[in-house]
Amino acid sequence: MERNRIILVVVLAALTVTAASVASLSLLSPRTARPNPNDEFSIFLPSPFVPRSPLYSEAQGNNEFPNVASVSGFGGAKMDPDVAKVTINILTESSTAESATREAAEIFNSLIRSLEEAGIAEDQVRSNSFNLNPIYFYPKDQAPQITGYRLSHSLSVTVASPNLEDLGLKAGDVVDIATAAGVTSISSIQFTVSDESMRILRNEALRNAIRDAREKAEVIADSLEVTLVGVVSISESSFSPAPRFEADFARAEAAIAPAPPTQILPSEFEVTANVFIQYEIGR
Repeated sequence: MERNRIILVVVLAALTVTAASVASLSLLSPRTARPNPNDEFSIFLPSPFVPRSPLYSEAQGNNEFPNVASVSGFGGAKMDPDVAKVTINILTESSTAESATREAAEIFNSLIRSLEEAGIAEDQVRSNSFNLNPIYFYPKDQAPQITGYRLSHSLSVTVASPNLEDLGLKAGDVVDIATAAGVTSISSIQFTVSDESMRILRNEALRNAIRDAREKAEVIADSLEVTLVGVVSISESSFSPAPRFEADFARAEAAIAPAPPTQILPSEFEVTANVFIQYEIGR
């Protein structure tokens, strides 16, 4: 009798723990179904959450997915540059910072006067950087010593012309004017286009890229005997490479002969575009 009573107590305790566990699971579950009244104990777990893309939400609801053809397209557009930017570096070294600054200022003023005489306004000249740094000497087993100062003043001179040959001549004139004023470093000559010309080039390159992608999609659809229903998505990117140029810095060897002008031969400026398009296809 006593043994049966102990067994009954153990069974009731186990049922109590099971009921508590079921209650806890029901409370923790974010989504539960309606319990079955015929079941004494039932555990209802939430159905798994499946994220739906906004693009395909309707198709997922119908258990149908659209067929998609993905293609890429490339296009380019060229034109003669109409703007040239010449980067000039005024470099001076002296025993004192004051004398290095004074010498650089003299070269700068001479450069500006010469450019204005050539018809290049001061607003076409922009300073890129200005640095004045000490020059150190490092003797063995001694502290560093300042032996002088080095100044670097970088400027950009911009000239424009709708004529390619005239643009090259203007860029060459800037080089000659700068060297005559005491400049000893020309770091770069970049040929580019105006903002309006850049907009025209990018639009033309983009149209060519989309045309290329459309032609590829039509070939794919024709080969598979399907039709292009419409555009699902599209992305694009544009790239403008720096144009190359050729410069002739040759000077006459004979001392009595005058130095010929610097010749700059700019090349075409090109803008390219890439697109990635997804087309929905159907029968």
